[in-house]
Amino acid sequence: MSFDLSVYAGQDILVAFRYVTDWATTDAGWYIDNVRVGGTLVSDGTSVDPFADITEILPINNDFTVTFVGYKMTTRGAQYKVKALKLDRVTEEGLLELDQVLRWSDKAAMLVTLDAQEGFTGYVEYSYGFTFTNRGKKP
Repeated sequence: MSFDLSVYAGQDILVAFRYVTDWATTDAGWYIDNVRVGGTLVSDGTSVDPFADITEILPINNDFTVTFVGYKMTTRGAQYKVKALKLDRVTEEGLLELDQVLRWSDKAAMLVTLDAQEGFTGYVEYSYGFTFTNRGKKP
């Protein structure tokens, strides 16, 4: 792959590579080889020495994301709507969007993920609660 960085000429910029998977991934990962900026070879892939952990420059908080996936069977087939919320930054607007997804859905799944720093292998306790109120027609 190549990218045109000419709009950044004369500026210091950060070029980052980030590999993110879930707990069920068993593949070997990815390999970055022959990184060049302009005509300068930054890395030929034989060493990771030219690289730094991005968290040294841009710290990444260990926070949770809760993703709601709404499902509904329609005449056009299965339809899905998705709303992700960062637990430490939930807004009123985000909650209203979540409400729309849940009201639209026949079924919904809630997926909780942690944006953990590289090498973290521990368990992190979390809890999440919400109340569903059915304001539809009464039987």
